[in-house]
Amino acid sequence: YTMQAEDETGVTTVRTRQGQDLFDIMIDARGQPALTLHELPFSTLRLQIIANERASDPSFTADDVSDLLESGVSVSDSYALNDGIYNLSRVYCLSIPHLLKLHPFIQGLTSCNDLAQAMAASLADNIDGKQRLPNQIITEKVAHFDETSLVCCLSMQQLHRAESIEG
Repeated sequence: YTMQAEDETGVTTVRTRQGQDLFDIMIDARGQPALTLHELPFSTLRLQIIANERASDPSFTADDVSDLLESGVSVSDSYALNDGIYNLSRVYCLSIPHLLKLHPFIQGLTSCNDLAQAMAASLADNIDGKQRLPNQIITEKVAHFDETSLVCCLSMQQLHRAESIEG
């Protein structure tokens, strides 16, 4: 099919083999297209990912580089990049278009939430080496704020104004 929006009328025309349909309102919910490693906008990071893959497989060839560039970004369960000769385990890829080639059903707000929770749990584990579930991280942070005293900062002008109102 093809889809074309008319600027003047706002009508969208969808053409298929069976014909065409006109729509006054069109909501495009197809999602983002999958992007490849070649389309990752960080050239040095892209080269480090390739070097890590090559170092982990002695039979890695130039054809494998081409295949790798046309694949998505390979990540761990916490969405960290894979280690190798370059330590990339503290670099996380949550870019859904770059993950789509290897994880085709990772779209929408629920997936964004899952990605963020997995990454947050991994970050917390890296800080003190203690394994936590995402809900435990949130509970710990809320408990921290409950224990923290409220600190109020006022400028001298605000302080004088408050004193004159009270007095």
